[in-house]
Amino acid sequence: MHVEGNRIKDPNGNVVVLRGVSLIDLGFLEGWQGGAVNMINRLTDRNDSQGSSPGWYPKVLRIPIHPPDSVDNWPYRWGPDDDRFYNGLLRPVVDYCADKDLYVILDWHYIADTWNKVTQTSEFWEYIAPRFANDSHVLFELFNEPMNDGGSDTDRWLSVRNDMQTWVDIVRSYAPDNLILVGGPGWSQIIGPAATYPVSGSNIVYISHIYPAHWLSIYGDRWWFENQITTCAAVHPVIMTEWGFTTTSETLLNGTISNYGQPLMDFIERHGIGNTAWCASHNWGPPMFNEDWTLRCGEGEMGCFVKDVLYKKRNDDQPYGIPQTPFDLEYLSTEDFETDDFSKFSWSSYGDESWDTTRWEKHSGKYSAQSGLIEDSESATLQVSLDCASGDISFYRKVSSESSFDNLKFYIDGVEKGAWSGEQDWAEVSFPVNEGTRTFEWTYSKDSSVSEGDDTAWIDDIVFPIKVNMPVTPEPPDNPNTNRGFDLYTDYVAPNITNSSWYDEGILEYYSQDNPASGDFCIHWTGVGQYSAISFRFVPAKDLSDLVNEGSVIDFWVRCNSPNARFDIRFVDTKTNEPGDHPWRMRYEIDRNVAVWNGEWNHLQIPLNAFSDGGSWDDGWYNPIGAYDWAATEHFEIVSEYGDLRGIHLYFDDIRVVDLSPAGRP
Repeated sequence: MHVEGNRIKDPNGNVVVLRGVSLIDLGFLEGWQGGAVNMINRLTDRNDSQGSSPGWYPKVLRIPIHPPDSVDNWPYRWGPDDDRFYNGLLRPVVDYCADKDLYVILDWHYIADTWNKVTQTSEFWEYIAPRFANDSHVLFELFNEPMNDGGSDTDRWLSVRNDMQTWVDIVRSYAPDNLILVGGPGWSQIIGPAATYPVSGSNIVYISHIYPAHWLSIYGDRWWFENQITTCAAVHPVIMTEWGFTTTSETLLNGTISNYGQPLMDFIERHGIGNTAWCASHNWGPPMFNEDWTLRCGEGEMGCFVKDVLYKKRNDDQPYGIPQTPFDLEYLSTEDFETDDFSKFSWSSYGDESWDTTRWEKHSGKYSAQSGLIEDSESATLQVSLDCASGDISFYRKVSSESSFDNLKFYIDGVEKGAWSGEQDWAEVSFPVNEGTRTFEWTYSKDSSVSEGDDTAWIDDIVFPIKVNMPVTPEPPDNPNTNRGFDLYTDYVAPNITNSSWYDEGILEYYSQDNPASGDFCIHWTGVGQYSAISFRFVPAKDLSDLVNEGSVIDFWVRCNSPNARFDIRFVDTKTNEPGDHPWRMRYEIDRNVAVWNGEWNHLQIPLNAFSDGGSWDDGWYNPIGAYDWAATEHFEIVSEYGDLRGIHLYFDDIRVVDLSPAGRP
């Protein structure tokens, strides 16, 4: 398997979502709970009729290995100077999983600050990686639950990333292809910053651990936990390698199928997230089994629930299945180098120096590709070959060089299509492409003397005319007004939309059960200060220009207890590097002239073309200049623009952009 964008895929291009179960520590299981082979047989028994399903259908098993310094009195434990654990236990179990057509996650099961365990963890992966490098069914989970307290979420993530990079580099020196699983600080719950600051390398998957206390907001804001996952999952693949519940007095694990198990499964399935349920045991918690190895069943137990979920999904997103439609056609045809490497496509670099990614110069986002620093009479080439449809390739280029002599040149199948030199700022260029396998090359080369400017070239935001299997047009949904629109919030935040809200005090609750307009939940907002906002970020940015021109609306339900309530709704576009550009706003005021504030639900439909230019705040105020770009809309926001919300309770539900044009109807 390999990673493409934010999905795991098999060699045939099928999207893969791994679902399964986590064992307990392999040595403990072998010594005191009947052995790993017996447990694997139990978890793959196709004739186990307990629960509502006729048998077990996991696709992956997670095998934790506790470090020697983390436990006492362990019957079998790994050690770097003793091969008995590997030869007598680990290797036979991994091979047995292969015989059972199971993928395996080898989990180094520390719960600690990563910086205190660099030597021990490096030692482990130096041992493990070369021994399993040729096992394509083995995934490496580098460090179970980093802690790394101190500073902001980003600060904590960066401290973990520093050590994870050390271990990624060790694994890659032996095993170039196996998937590597990377956790974040705070018990693998802070993974959102990885979307912006990823670990460098290919085939990287991020992990999350969510238990009932997180989901039920006992340990904080459920939205915060969800946003960590959705922000990361919009850019990288994610597997939830621990989740589970039981009816217990232990706060962390106390949950049920209704309030935790099923809603969590619905959430991760919407975002294409794999999972391994914790754990296959009768006395490690939360347990799936009773002491006689019958499954724990019922509303407050997870054993039968896990088995039934795996059965229901047994044919979904499986490796080597029927070729599937690409997840995101726009994403798959675009290279913006936001991975901070060349892993998204099969890039190659040759010449006197390699090309690299850089954050110091870019057209958009955080990174671009920059030619290597070459000397006189040298060159550096970046190349990729792709199966293309007939169309155009477009990209942005920038050059700082000796005019007419040191050039950036672009080639298609070895034929020069464009050349640029001198001081040329970012500009978009495009060239026609014929159907078939095409080779694209960008070469920066120097003549025999003189250097001027920065003596380099950059490219960014490439759009390839890639040939893809177009999806079959689906049947129209029951609601004729949502064919070409999209949801933002309907009980849950919609896929590819993440939270960028801000507020210093008060309450912003995304799962209020206080009389929702429909479904189970609504959004509750109260007590926040002026200029606070509920903000939905579109990942990637959306082109709303056609919907604006055709009279589409922002459709939502709202209720309030105060006749003086007043706030803005607005869209915000992207900020580019163009001189004078800012994140411009289009705004619409909601007050008692628009809605009746009597505590009852109001159904509002505000035409997008009724929004007015709202200027921009971007390290200072910028007056409106008519520069809003509906084709690059990045946020929808609800803002306490006119004062705080102390004593005012606002509720929102079923927020959508709805296409009311004839084209948007069956």
